[in-house]
Formats: sequence, structure tokens, C-alpha cells
Amino acid sequence: MTLRTGVYIVPTNRWYIERTVWLIAGVVLLASTALALLVNPLWILGVTATGLVSINVAFTGFCPVGSVLRLVCVSVATQAGARRNRSFYWASENSFDWAR
Repeated sequence: MTLRTGVYIVPTNRWYIERTVWLIAGVVLLASTALALLVNPLWILGVTATGLVSINVAFTGFCPVGSVLRLVCVSVATQAGARRNRSFYWASENSFDWAR
């Protein structure tokens, strides 16, 4: 992310894993909320699942959606993430090298 006058602006010139994960999460949240209101209240479990996965990513760095996107060859935003050649995507801000 780049810093512009005190506000973080994410790069939007290409689609990378992190940006794609945010898009997927937003679509799931909106679709689950609409389906819960219009079809069946149990669709709210989609909102709950998205929230729990987001919390998991924040604490562990493991992103299941990012891992799937990596398997289908979506590019990584950071050079640290691009250097890794594994099938599972770990948060690129994590300085711990899992290959050791």
C-alpha cells in the first residue's frame, strides 16, 4: 500500500491475490445479507463464515481463498509473496519463513 497524504491507497492498476480476496469477501457478504433478507434467514451464516475466515487470516496469516487463487495463478502484490513457490498462500507481511 502506498501512503498519500495520510491515507492508504491500495494499488488498483492490476488484480492481485489480496485485492481479489477483498472483492470475493465483499460479494459473499452482500449476497448472503440479501439472501438472508429475501429468501431464508439461515443465509446469514454466510456472513458469519466470512467474518470467521477474516479473523482467522488476521491471527494466523493463512488465507484459504488466497490459497485457491494462488493455485489458479493469480499474481501476488508484494515481492515477498512472489518469492514463495508453494501451493498455500501465507500472509506476505509475515516475516517468518515457513520453508525453514
